[in-house]
Amino acid sequence: MKVSVIMPVYNAERYLCESLRSAFSQSLTDIEVIAIDDGSPDTCPQILREYAQAEPRLRIFTQENLGVFAARNRGFRAARGEFIAFLDPDDCYPDGGVLADLYTAAKANSVKICGGSWSKLAGGTLITQFAGADAKFSFPRDGMIAYRNYQFDFGYQRFIFRRDFLLEHGLFFPPYRRYQDPPFFVRAMLAAGEFYALRRVSYQYRWGHQNVNWDKARTLALLDGLTEVLGMANENRLAELHRLTICRALRDLPRTLAANLSAQNPKILERLLRLERMIRPEYYPNGDAPSIAPLILGVLRLREKEIARLGGIRSSMIYRAEEVGKRATKRAAELLRRSLPHGVKARLLKIITRGLHE
Repeated sequence: MKVSVIMPVYNAERYLCESLRSAFSQSLTDIEVIAIDDGSPDTCPQILREYAQAEPRLRIFTQENLGVFAARNRGFRAARGEFIAFLDPDDCYPDGGVLADLYTAAKANSVKICGGSWSKLAGGTLITQFAGADAKFSFPRDGMIAYRNYQFDFGYQRFIFRRDFLLEHGLFFPPYRRYQDPPFFVRAMLAAGEFYALRRVSYQYRWGHQNVNWDKARTLALLDGLTEVLGMANENRLAELHRLTICRALRDLPRTLAANLSAQNPKILERLLRLERMIRPEYYPNGDAPSIAPLILGVLRLREKEIARLGGIRSSMIYRAEEVGKRATKRAAELLRRSLPHGVKARLLKIITRGLHE
């Protein structure tokens, strides 16, 4: 078996057949598709059963709704292919030669990871050119790339991964309801060190048809995923990945936190404080290091009467001791001064106003 295609399935009845056809029409025929029904409440289970009657290469697993990370991990554990590919049920392969090209290039160059360029289908428009923070969704030429020279975090589905390599390094998706893909992708890339890139488009992502309910669990997952990637960037001195992750945080967090900014949930504030502490000013040579502090102050202002709950936050999570952080802590301290019970206030003000130098 050359390639196992892992497909988590949930509420995708509108696009599932198209996605399956794109996999089974591949010119590389020595493949299997492992579909994991993640407790889908629509007609996806029936579609899978009917498709399996005509396609013996389709293997179906069923579980209660545990989330896409659990579905992918279960499919990976059941896989038998030399390489692993991931295909979401609302996406597809752009043509029938994708898996053959990826597999051939991976074998010819003896690599653990091989991938192509990304495409995005948005409102009927197919996008294949990307710029700014998304520029590395595509490759200008075929060839080997060291991850230190790439430092990107999105679009893992356009790659195939050698199965024994993933198993050897214990590379599974983390248990996050959102943002589980970038930590998996970055960790795999760091373990491999390099990969082979193809200029050709190897994945078609469908965008704009889903509405995400950013409840507290998903918001916490986003913050955990961002923190994990930022931690890997800092540990490996990947300044570009660090800046990219902070850019994503500042872009995505305001809209996802909008319904959840409440000191009633100190875990959200705790994670924001942790992100703030992880910002490395030395990775911003022009001295323009950003700050998460405005989001933190937004939490504090939203429900001042609930600030007392901050007493449960560990002191080591408060603020990094940089100038931006110090200015922010003075404003935060003033808010706390007006709203905290005396005992909690005394303890937290001492922590906040002195900053953290550890």
